[in-house]
Amino acid sequence: MALHCFHNNLPPQVRNTIQQAVFEGIGDRPGEWTVYLSAHPLTGFLWQIKVTGQGAYSWERKFETPVEQNAEFIRREIQRCLPK
Repeated sequence: MALHCFHNNLPPQVRNTIQQAVFEGIGDRPGEWTVYLSAHPLTGFLWQIKVTGQGAYSWERKFETPVEQNAEFIRREIQRCLPK
């Protein structure tokens, strides 16, 4: 398994924590996984996370509220939504 973060422009104070939460959410699933983490360029308040994997798999979600923009919330959401 390989994990790559292709893009991460989340606010600096949470950038590494959220990236780690996404990687933990992906876990030990087989194959190559690429992660895109982006914040709205003007406000930084709207986050979008995209995960791509083998077989043209793609998952994407917006995280808009402080409750959603929590590392544990994001980790659980990715675990729940990605194929095992």
